[in-house]
Amino acid sequence: MRAMVEVTLFAVLIGCGGTTLHSSRERGVSPEEAYGDIRTPGLYAMRFSDTAGSVIALTLWLPPSESGASVDLPDLPGRGDRRQRVRSVRCGMREVERALDGWTLPPGCDVLHWDVEVAPLDSAGADPSRQLAIRDPDLGWWLLPGAALFLIPQGLRERPVLDLRTPEDIPAFHTLPESPGLGLSLPPVSQLGRVMIGLGAFRVETLGEGRGRVRHLFDRPDAPEVSSFAAVQGLATAYMARVTGSAPPSQLDVFWLARDPSARTIAGASGAGTIALNYFSAELPADTPPRVRRAPIMMLLHEQFLVLAGSQLPAWMAESLAQTYALKALRLAQVIDDAEHDALVAEAAPDGVLSVRLLEAQRRYHEQGDWSAYEVFVGAGVAFWNEIDRLIAEDSHGERSLDDVLPALLGLIFHPDGRPPERFLALLQEAGLDAAPDVTRRWLGWP
Repeated sequence: MRAMVEVTLFAVLIGCGGTTLHSSRERGVSPEEAYGDIRTPGLYAMRFSDTAGSVIALTLWLPPSESGASVDLPDLPGRGDRRQRVRSVRCGMREVERALDGWTLPPGCDVLHWDVEVAPLDSAGADPSRQLAIRDPDLGWWLLPGAALFLIPQGLRERPVLDLRTPEDIPAFHTLPESPGLGLSLPPVSQLGRVMIGLGAFRVETLGEGRGRVRHLFDRPDAPEVSSFAAVQGLATAYMARVTGSAPPSQLDVFWLARDPSARTIAGASGAGTIALNYFSAELPADTPPRVRRAPIMMLLHEQFLVLAGSQLPAWMAESLAQTYALKALRLAQVIDDAEHDALVAEAAPDGVLSVRLLEAQRRYHEQGDWSAYEVFVGAGVAFWNEIDRLIAEDSHGERSLDDVLPALLGLIFHPDGRPPERFLALLQEAGLDAAPDVTRRWLGWP
C-alpha cells in the first residue's frame, strides 16, 4: 500500500425544498441570518460559538412540537455525563429546562438552539470511549462525536442533514456523504450517535486509493507512523470482512489520540466508518508486559470489527466478539502464537469462573451505565466464544469453526434486553455444537 499525506478543506451545500444554500464561512453569522425564512425539519446547523472553539453552537429545525414532546442526546452509555455539557437549550428566546430524561419542548417549537461545551483533555490525555466533545487548544484540533452533539426529537421522520460551519483555516474530517443539492447527509436519527467529526490540525496519512481506503488522523506531528501497523491492519481487515460477510466501508477514518503511559490504559470508540482510539505518547518502561505494548493495535482491531459488524447487536455480543476476533486476527498475523492466544483467553475467566453472567452484565451496562460490565464482555465474553469455537472444531473434526456460523449470528435480531432469539441456539447446534444450551446457560444465564 502507498501512504499519501493529504489535508483537505471542507465546503457544504444543502438543498432545502429546491433552494440551494451555500454554507457561509463568516464568523458570527447566525443560522437565522444565513437561512432567513427557510424551515426544513431535520436540518442541523453547527458552528463555533466563540473564536476559541470552546463551545459548539447547534440549531435544529423541526416540525412544530406538540405539548410534551421532548429531545435528548443519543441513547448510549454515559449519556448522563454528556448531558451535563449541553447548555442553554432554547426555543427562540425561551429557555427550555432539562428534565430527568431530556428536555421537554413548549408547544409550537419549530427551531431549537443549544450549545455544547467542549471538554478539555485530562492530565493523561483523551479518553475517546467517553464520547465527549473534546479539543486540544495547544495543538489546535477537535473531536466531535454525534453522541455529544445531536439533540434528537421524538418522532422525527425526516432524514437529517448537516450544515457544518468552520473557519476557513480549520479543515474538517468525516465520512458523511455529500449529495448534489443535499449537503452532508446524516444517518437516520437512530444512528446519529455513530457520527464522528474531526476538525483542525490532524496529521493525515491515507492508505490505499478509491473504495476501502483508510485515512489515519494523528493528533500530534510526532505520533507513530502508519507503517508500524499497516500490514497487520490490512491482513486483519481482509480476514474480518470475510468472516463477517461485510464489505469494508468506502472510507475508514481512524483518529489517533495521545495517552500518557502512566495511565496504562487504551480506550477506543467506533462509529459509522470512523474509529477513535489512543496510542501511548511516550516510550513505555522496559518491564512493560507485551500485552500492554500491543494495546493500541489490539484496540484498533477491536474497533475495526465493530465497524464491520454494524450497530444492531447488544453490547455483550458486539464487544465480546470484537475482542475475540481481534485476538484471532493477531494470531493470524503472527503477532501472537497459539500458546499466547490461549493464555490470554485463559486469563479472561480462569477455570471458567464467572463473577457475573453476560446477560446480567448487559443489564447493568444498559440500565445503570455500569462501565465495569465492559470488563465482563471482553473477559468472560472472549472465553465464551473461544469455548464455542473450540467445541465446534472438535465436534466437526476440524472442518468447521465459529467463523462459519458468524455471519448468521450477526444477522439475528436480539431482544431489547440483549437475550438471543431461539435461532441463536439452533445455529450453534446446526454447526455441530450439540451442547450449545449447556454452554450458553453457563456463560449467559440463558436459556
